[in-house]
Amino acid sequence: YAFCDGSGWYKEAVPFGHPRFGQLLTCACRLDSEDQRRAARQRQRLARFEDEMGGELAGSTLDSYDLGRARDAAARGTMAAALDTCRAYVDQPRGWIFLYGPTGVGKSHLAAATARAIARQHDVTLAYISEPELLKYLREGWGKQGDESEDARLSLLQEADLLVIDDLYTEHRGKDSTWADSKLVALTMPRYQHERLTIITSNVSLDDIDEPRLRSRIKGRTSEDYAGRNQRLLIRNADQREGGKR
Repeated sequence: YAFCDGSGWYKEAVPFGHPRFGQLLTCACRLDSEDQRRAARQRQRLARFEDEMGGELAGSTLDSYDLGRARDAAARGTMAAALDTCRAYVDQPRGWIFLYGPTGVGKSHLAAATARAIARQHDVTLAYISEPELLKYLREGWGKQGDESEDARLSLLQEADLLVIDDLYTEHRGKDSTWADSKLVALTMPRYQHERLTIITSNVSLDDIDEPRLRSRIKGRTSEDYAGRNQRLLIRNADQREGGKR
């Protein structure tokens, strides 16, 4: 930082006629400060998504995922496999995770717990949103400007280090189906391209996702070839919501 004496700008000691003679250059201290401000602003904007988890999911941990709730050995096997994969993902996060199965078997619990553990252990920005809330969030940005515009809202989720998309394809969309799919494609495309961590839960299998581009991206980032382990996991069990699990 000695280049600028705290001003944020400096000139190089180069002879007259040099391309940078007399040119003001941005000091590293100013760049660092701007990066810090951008990071702080992003974390502030993303804080709302922590709140969206609600008290139940925000308090979930991998240790509190209760295998004792399994209705039988087969169900316990699927739950244990999902838990083991999520623990491995926390230690070495790579690719995406896709958790699917019937309603109320603890998919959201695992997704939220895994994401929060990664955010703490690896110091990354985290966003959580369900598909219905995602579409509502984007609709509310229609016609707005600045950080609240639809494009800015979408960019925030595209750029988060780690994103949880809960309840994918679990709500009937009616006439909005094409629009909803286009937004999911727009959301996942840069996350796929830039290899950003993503955890997805759904009541439907990957083969039941109609949008081929979305299906292909999930398949590509959850495959053993890419992630080093299979990260598409079916969880079967009795509905646990009566005991407080989603």
